[in-house]
Amino acid sequence: MALLMKLPNVVTNKGKLVYSRRIPTDIKHLYPSFKVPFFSCRTRVQQLCAALVAEHAALEAAFKRLVADARDGVPEAMGDSGLELYKQKAWSSIDDPRTEREKWDEMRKEAEALVLSVRGTFPEHIEDGGDDARRQIVAEDIERRRGNPMLYRAVTQPNTAPPFTLADAARVYERERIGTSASRSTRNTFKKVKRRLEASLGPLDSLPLSALTREDARRVRDDLLAAPKANGGGVLSPASVERELNSIKAMITLGITEFDLRGQAFNPFEKLSLPASVVRTAHSEWEERDPLPDDVLIAVRHRVMTRVRIPELRLIWRLLQATGCRGAEITGLQIEDVVLDHDTPHLWVRWNDERQLKTKTSVRPVPLVGDGLAAAKEALKAAREGRHNVPALFPRYARDGGPDAVSSALMAHLRNETKNKRHVVYSLRHNVKSWLGQSGASERDENRLLGHAEASVGNRYYGGLDDRLRGTTAALQDALALAPAGAWGIS
Repeated sequence: MALLMKLPNVVTNKGKLVYSRRIPTDIKHLYPSFKVPFFSCRTRVQQLCAALVAEHAALEAAFKRLVADARDGVPEAMGDSGLELYKQKAWSSIDDPRTEREKWDEMRKEAEALVLSVRGTFPEHIEDGGDDARRQIVAEDIERRRGNPMLYRAVTQPNTAPPFTLADAARVYERERIGTSASRSTRNTFKKVKRRLEASLGPLDSLPLSALTREDARRVRDDLLAAPKANGGGVLSPASVERELNSIKAMITLGITEFDLRGQAFNPFEKLSLPASVVRTAHSEWEERDPLPDDVLIAVRHRVMTRVRIPELRLIWRLLQATGCRGAEITGLQIEDVVLDHDTPHLWVRWNDERQLKTKTSVRPVPLVGDGLAAAKEALKAAREGRHNVPALFPRYARDGGPDAVSSALMAHLRNETKNKRHVVYSLRHNVKSWLGQSGASERDENRLLGHAEASVGNRYYGGLDDRLRGTTAALQDALALAPAGAWGIS
């Protein structure tokens, strides 16, 4: 009896089974002559001997990862040298994506099951051997069949587990801190961090946590300071380097804790500072972006209101301008977050299934006044009358990459009015902050409006909703009154 099996993307070429996939057109520019054993030149992806179902599944998964990474910008963000490293290792997880420790844990479970399964009469010379006798029988059987060496070791030396590595720490960090509901940008950022770490120190699964040194940490830091930006505009900023170092530090700390390695391993990234020469030239987040000058603000507002065809984009611009919220805080709003039947109409910026927030202090009520209130009413009406049947206020952008799509679309219009790189969509938030300062708003109300951390415990934890809204509404009204004439035109 013959068993016929049809595997997708497997064809016959000169009598051999070949795994063949076309590189999608939108990422073909990354791989014009990408050659590894699984690739032919130009446009076809090939793997010889893809007869086994398990191998076929691994190839399918690896190809999907390669395409997803390319579309997420992972290879390009690495620069030329990083792209070559990525290409060399793009298929490195085909054989087995597990870490050595994960393989060992599974092999040990299998080994224990095999040992326990041994039944019957033992040879006389090992009759009283108990567990050791069973292990000897299983080990001899594995050796006779030339079985898996790791399984053999798990049977004969069950207490010789490989050490926990950076790869294990990355796995537990992804599971415990990032989770499955994280946005694509969050997952993509962590991918970049791992790849940069690997570019500096080598394969993560070959780096035991207990063997990391301060020299390793400094090497990673220095490589990050020299790493190119994704857009090719120079190297990473000191702020970006610090963020990536903080991610690495948090990952290692969690690994040491979860794997009970305290006393056996230390985190070499703890208290690792940037060189003094870099710190002296670094700029704060607020120094990297400028508020839009009055003439630019008016011009961009006019262009957005008259040239942008998508109604949601016009409403999002108006809400950003009238609240000082971050882009993702507006694009991720749900219908229930718009509260109009309150003495003080407001938005609730909070966590939901579609997006996470930057910090806990980002969760806050934001009052709606003037054009912001009008825009919120229009957005709410459009969402309720639409046929999307979803809870999102802006369904078109309630997805992974939605905030980026909004920013990209609005930036295209903004760049028609200003070429200054310090003028971006995020500058609207700087405008509101600037107006708050000019109007004499208290630090407490400013922090509550913008979602910044408050130094005073009392300010953070005390004061009901009505109390907060009274103060922030008055502060926001006074601030927006300082906007130039024409800043709220063509609503």
